[in-house]
Amino acid sequence: MANHILSLPFWEGFIVSSVEVVDNCLHVRLAADPGCPLICSHCGTPAPGVHDTVLRTVR
Repeated sequence: MANHILSLPFWEGFIVSSVEVVDNCLHVRLAADPGCPLICSHCGTPAPGVHDTVLRTVR
């Protein structure tokens, strides 16, 4: 499988960890970029770790 580690400009702080086509749908899995600091999406301050993940569908 090809290496799909790249950045997307519209998902700052994440990198593409995998790409696959399932039933004519493109599935792109993102992971936190280890080179970016973790920032709390609620208050905007640096965070010590990730406590939750979310599966989202973007159309």
